[in-house]
Amino acid sequence: MAPEDPADRRAVRDTAHAMPLKGAVASTQADALVSFLINSAVVPLQGVKKRIGPAMLAKYRTALGAFLGDLLAAAAQGCWGQRKTNNAALSGCPGGRRAFSDMRAGLCAQGYLDELPGYIRLEELERGQEVDNPYGATCFRPTRALLSLTSAHGITLEGLMDHFATSRPVAGDMSPCVEARGAKPKKASKAAKPVLLPIRPDDAAGQANIRRMEAINAHLTQPGRVDGILFGGLRRVFNDADRKGFAWQWGGRFYSMPNWTAYENLKGKTAARCKRIRLDGHAVAEVDISAAHLTILHGLLGAPFDPDRDPYDLPGFDRGKEVKLWTKKALGACGPFRGEKQLWGVREAMLSRYPVLDGLEAQGITALDLQYHESEIILAAMEELRERHGVAALPIHDGLIVPVQAQDLAQGVLVESFQRYFREAGRSAPMLTPRVQKVPSAPSSPAS
Repeated sequence: MAPEDPADRRAVRDTAHAMPLKGAVASTQADALVSFLINSAVVPLQGVKKRIGPAMLAKYRTALGAFLGDLLAAAAQGCWGQRKTNNAALSGCPGGRRAFSDMRAGLCAQGYLDELPGYIRLEELERGQEVDNPYGATCFRPTRALLSLTSAHGITLEGLMDHFATSRPVAGDMSPCVEARGAKPKKASKAAKPVLLPIRPDDAAGQANIRRMEAINAHLTQPGRVDGILFGGLRRVFNDADRKGFAWQWGGRFYSMPNWTAYENLKGKTAARCKRIRLDGHAVAEVDISAAHLTILHGLLGAPFDPDRDPYDLPGFDRGKEVKLWTKKALGACGPFRGEKQLWGVREAMLSRYPVLDGLEAQGITALDLQYHESEIILAAMEELRERHGVAALPIHDGLIVPVQAQDLAQGVLVESFQRYFREAGRSAPMLTPRVQKVPSAPSSPAS
């Protein structure tokens, strides 16, 4: 059964594995299990008067194979599976929408499947009650009955890979690895989908970005490279592509492919990622550039920067709730953000320490500019680690996830990539050094 306590329900959703439904049966035992479930759970629910033809049975078989592969793979990690189940999300799923719906209903009716619908949202009502949003992703878990049935067919969670080809990226079946997004209209809702502009074959810069991302994904999606999450590759998102002057210089951040585990957004951040992700079979750690955008701004303007000083350490002010908050808003607003009255003191202290913040608007440097330079540095570090050291790395905006034994190496490579980027661009003195740090994985650690 699904948990009743709101905190437990949140925990389920925070740790659930994505279910892309890209797997299939891979053994006679798995095929027999699927046949049994179709005959005992799916078909009986359709009623005795309804004849199920061979074509529909084949669709049930395809849908069950893909669903069971992801469901049991999540269970093997001690997690629930998670999948959006509205009509749009199920468009193109194995077997089709009807096969998925019939399969799901049959498994639930026979007590083989636990479900946790939607996601919890705290309503701003006087009663402040927790409600399930039916439009969120549904979480699924095999019941003891299904696990016993699976075992009776000679399939264990430990040996799952011998029986199911679980979801893996398929060449030609992934979303674009580079997106050129148009600017969102000012009055558009938060749920409005961005407009994706086509990348022309004769767009040299666009095609170069695609080739770099294809090389990264070819490396990272090899079997056994990234485990602990369902990883379907990376995409790089550029912004304001319909704005005059766009030349692939705005945005460019990295994100997980749609419908796969969004590791960069895991609840619990560093602690959750280090607990779940494995690279080449190894535990992972993180390194990042402290105050990355502030540091990059100094590089763009050729201003001196002290890497030994914590940029957010201002005597008399809270590091995260005041200093980091104001700096983030100032960089996002492209100017010395005035903000709430309680932040005025922070503003004066930061402008005194970092005068470059007072010239943002005149320089025309925006948050999307800073994101682009940041992403180029991160990509260069990933390529260096892969090509020269054979080390896999996943990006997290201003840092990298690497095997724990490569943390020191990644720290040095990130510094070198930063310096080389500005040196080759002729934008800063070669000696500008960023504050690259190892990120503590303890949940209570302060943010960088």
